Amino acid sequence: MASESGKWPKAVGHRVSFDLRNCKLQDQASLSLLYEFEAGGVIMTGSRYSFSGSSCMQTSIARAIGNGLGKPGQLMVAYYPDNPAQSTILTGSDDAHWLGGVIFFLVAILIGMMTLFFTADSKGRIHWRRFSRDA
Repeated sequence: MASESGKWPKAVGHRVSFDLRNCKLQDQASLSLLYEFEAGGVIMTGSRYSFSGSSCMQTSIARAIGNGLGKPGQLMVAYYPDNPAQSTILTGSDDAHWLGGVIFFLVAILIGMMTLFFTADSKGRIHWRRFSRDA
């Protein structure tokens, strides 16, 4: 459902309530949001802002989500056409963030391994590092 949400219809909604709470990490906040929007002539309420499993995010991002479209209290709400009670502010899956983290981790390991086994001379040429058995 998360990956399909980018194709859902959108409606301009308005913020009913918005609360930021500090998380344990510096510059991180948890967002509590309640909004209303109209779908098919029916006023709906929602509280989901993302399909992400994390409740903490950068404070500036949480504030931007809560502030919405720039007009006080207006939000762009995406809703599932077969069940408008399923709605969100941020569309798409969190898979891209997860994959990005994995790629970053693997690149960091690769760089670490390269510095362990390779060295460069004064001219910038790369050579296998020679390990001495004398220690």
